[in-house]
Amino acid sequence: MSKVVQEVPSVPCGHRPSRQRGQRQRGRNLTASDLPSCFLNIATINVRGLTSDSAVDQLISELDKCAVDVACVQETLRFEAGTWKWHTGHEVMLGAGSKNGKVGGVGFIIAPHLATKITHCEIFSERIAMLVLELGGGSTIKLLSVYAPTGTYGDDAVEEFYDELENAVNGPPKGTYVICAGDYNAHLGRGESGENFVGPHGTPGRNSRGETLAQFCERTRLSVANTYFQKRLGRRWTYHTPNRQMFHEIDFILTNCLRLFHNVGVIGESRFNIGSDHRLVRATIAIKPKEERKRLAAYHSKRIRYELNEETLKTLAATVDFTGGSGNVHTRYEKVTSAIRTVVKDASQRVRSKPRERLSEVTLQMLATRKEVGKTMTPVARTVLNKAIRVRVKNDYREYAARRAREAAEKATSIKRTFISTRLKTTTPECLTKADGTVLRNRKVIEEEIRTFFQDLFSSKVHVEAYSEPPEGENDNKEEWRVLESEVMQAIRQMKSGKAPGPDQIRPEHLKCLKEVLARPLADLFTEMLDSGIVPKDWLSSHTILIHKKGARDILANYRPIALLSTMLKVFSRVILNRIRHILNMNTGKEQAGFREGFSTIDQIHVITQLAERCREYRIPLCYLFIDFKKAFDTVEHQAVLNALTAFGVPRRYVEMIRKCNTSCFTDVNLYGNPTRIQIRRGVRQGEVISPMLFSAALEIVMQNAQMPCGINIDGERLQYLMFADDIVLIGSEPSALENSLRILRIAASSIGLEIHPGKTKWMKNSYASDYCLRMDDSVIEEVSSYVYLGQAVTMDNDLTVEISRRRRAGWVAFNKYRDVLTDKRIDAQVRARVFNTHVLPALVYGSETWNTILNEERRLASTQRAMERVMCGITLMHKIPAHEIRRRTGVKDVIENIYDSKKRWAGHVARLNDNRWTSRVTNWYPRGVKRPRGRPPARWSDPFRKLFGQRWQQVARNRNEWHRCVLQGWRNHP
Repeated sequence: MSKVVQEVPSVPCGHRPSRQRGQRQRGRNLTASDLPSCFLNIATINVRGLTSDSAVDQLISELDKCAVDVACVQETLRFEAGTWKWHTGHEVMLGAGSKNGKVGGVGFIIAPHLATKITHCEIFSERIAMLVLELGGGSTIKLLSVYAPTGTYGDDAVEEFYDELENAVNGPPKGTYVICAGDYNAHLGRGESGENFVGPHGTPGRNSRGETLAQFCERTRLSVANTYFQKRLGRRWTYHTPNRQMFHEIDFILTNCLRLFHNVGVIGESRFNIGSDHRLVRATIAIKPKEERKRLAAYHSKRIRYELNEETLKTLAATVDFTGGSGNVHTRYEKVTSAIRTVVKDASQRVRSKPRERLSEVTLQMLATRKEVGKTMTPVARTVLNKAIRVRVKNDYREYAARRAREAAEKATSIKRTFISTRLKTTTPECLTKADGTVLRNRKVIEEEIRTFFQDLFSSKVHVEAYSEPPEGENDNKEEWRVLESEVMQAIRQMKSGKAPGPDQIRPEHLKCLKEVLARPLADLFTEMLDSGIVPKDWLSSHTILIHKKGARDILANYRPIALLSTMLKVFSRVILNRIRHILNMNTGKEQAGFREGFSTIDQIHVITQLAERCREYRIPLCYLFIDFKKAFDTVEHQAVLNALTAFGVPRRYVEMIRKCNTSCFTDVNLYGNPTRIQIRRGVRQGEVISPMLFSAALEIVMQNAQMPCGINIDGERLQYLMFADDIVLIGSEPSALENSLRILRIAASSIGLEIHPGKTKWMKNSYASDYCLRMDDSVIEEVSSYVYLGQAVTMDNDLTVEISRRRRAGWVAFNKYRDVLTDKRIDAQVRARVFNTHVLPALVYGSETWNTILNEERRLASTQRAMERVMCGITLMHKIPAHEIRRRTGVKDVIENIYDSKKRWAGHVARLNDNRWTSRVTNWYPRGVKRPRGRPPARWSDPFRKLFGQRWQQVARNRNEWHRCVLQGWRNHP
């Protein structure tokens, strides 16, 4: 039997007194002075249900009070498993219970400063979960959260559980140290003769399940740490019966590294109380002090929140020199950015955290009552109180979010941003699936896979020759390149607020507040950069975050890399873009509508639907081929972009600055907290304002040089394709011509690094085109009857059945997102109507400018809106309240009226266009040499206008005042 290790007083994490090296020996009595200056607190708790986010949040709050670094939790009773990043920074990994969440469920809650040390996490079953932490120096700690079968289960179930646990202990991944913590539902008692892994201290008495546990410990050589620390019986029990008449020690911590343990104790209900009939068992183990101190310091510095006082900032800025003094570009830039950070820090005040601001005073009083008199309450009263607290906490969290949203709605600020600030968690992938189907769970392996994936993604694959012909009219006069103060102020005003900062840690709000005093220094600095051709080194680095798009979260290709760049770089890029935008627009064809002033997605949707309408009416064959590129923005070659700018006539100096800002760059990709550095050899950085225009320029050159045989003759000019950024649709009358065009485009696009995705590329044809099997190399391109193009379901007969169903679903999604605001009668009706009109109605009517609705489709949309209004008023169909009365109460805009207003506004816009774009040309196009068949033609988009104004409707539309007075709704009843 091992000797006794005396109990050591509890000290908050990170504040242990130091001890001399070599004093710790197994079996030696220790005092507090023997302990290291830092340690790790590992705890276990049977939570008796963790089904709501509010319950998880309260558990985390209680764990923080007890300085718990890693908590093993049992009986979560959740319906679904998940891994989340909590708003406090904690990593939360919870498994689901069996039998629809009625039995078991285990998991872990890890403190923020240990999040980067997680290498593996896996939920084996509703009873066993595993977590592996890296301790440094090649050492790892393997934690198992355990929930054994209760006494109602037979011996077979218990044996099966211990077999599964033994496999988890001995199986991969191996851990230097192993700790199994949880609820074993066993009375172990004290160590008996011949037992080497059960200590002499424990609650007297052992049952059959305790004997099974003791045998398991002997077999696996795991020591029961609880039994090696002497405590009085009142400090040993971990579970009490419902009537609090019986107290048992059934929660244990097993380990193969007993020598690291300095204390194992039970935290009383006066310090930790979540309404469970189990008490928290906490173990203290030694770790490397220096590394832990660094992690804790970094964590606490990130957790400190500051609030910027703009008035103070402006006052302090008036006394600061932002010129940067003398020196080269790097020195001046560093001085300017350092001065900005310093003055912002001086003008910011530390905000005191309010960990329980979500809870009401009544709930806080109930929690205090449970801690003070919970032991003396009857079982029934305690059960009632626990249930009442759970309900109150859940309601308080919901009310807090609703209150914040209500305040945002009344102040007309961003409700979406409020939702983001009040959410408790964000989902993180617990594993990664490779292309070959291999599932990775070890976080170190996952990070290596991320490195491999993005190194391959950002590595140059195609050599592009530099365009050697210099642009004409180059002027080297320095005055021509001088950046004006007005340009800097305009660029700062154009920046969006609320964006995350890059490596310089400067936010757009800081520059907007200081734009008057920064305009001159930044203008001089940018002028020197243009003159010398030097860019700051900080501009070459960025932080990349991965934003999930859609699809499975465990597939890396389903994430979009967004670069967080230096804010000063964004200002400089905006200045350059404002200067060259007219050159880019002048050289970009009218087929491209993406990221261009005066163009929108509606332009392209309108052309697509009008073409389908004309070809259907005149029975002309029509085919669409929708092209999808693989990671287009991330794979275009840098030299291809520079060649395009040179070919467009962009001055050489600007091209050179763009080259230096986008080549020799690197980024730190961060998924689990450990940055992975990647060199960027190709692609435009998503997150920089100029990047979309750079990509469009490179793609424009490809499309101009590709001699494709497809196209439709529109009044003597061939319409071959439409583009919105990287979304391309090829247009033709023969499928074979589309196939040849696809082959030509694939070769042309590959010359600048772009690759067409055959699985996501689709095509469709109308009933007058010939049948065909369209291929790209060995891949068959799927033919579809409906395709979602730029957010709208497109069909060859312009049937809106599919699109109306999509709009109704999108409307309900938007409505449910803002339901708490829309149904809160404490908010003024006008405010709720404004929220509905600005957030829900656009989702219902997106793309309605191009619709040609029939009466039944309008009724479906109106029915959907009336259902939403009834929810807003808190009534049902059973109340039999007329629709006009409901509309009077809600005050929202009618969806049908909105559709016709949008259509009228768009028709007037098209009629007044004079830039020869395809939007107006296709609207006015009627095929020549083709006779329309007999009979009533299919419904046209322009029918409402023609019935009201006849063939001269476009002349009327050009007069804004007259057009504004006309009403389209009810056009069917017009004589």
